[in-house]
Amino acid sequence: MQDTGRKYVRYINKTYQRTGALWQGRYKAGLIDSEAYLLKLYALYRNEPGPSRNGPSPGRLSLVELSF
Repeated sequence: MQDTGRKYVRYINKTYQRTGALWQGRYKAGLIDSEAYLLKLYALYRNEPGPSRNGPSPGRLSLVELSF
């Protein structure tokens, strides 16, 4: 398993002309300055396909359907 991980890191580094660990680098954060922007980000996050199959399929929610 470790060998597979090492090969994957080498592949990514070579493909994207990077060096070092896969997750190295500065943490990037951005300011959410309005509630409308927050709701858009929340909708994008909710609609992302992920490992869970319990949630709605991508593109099925609108901003109006969001509930907190």
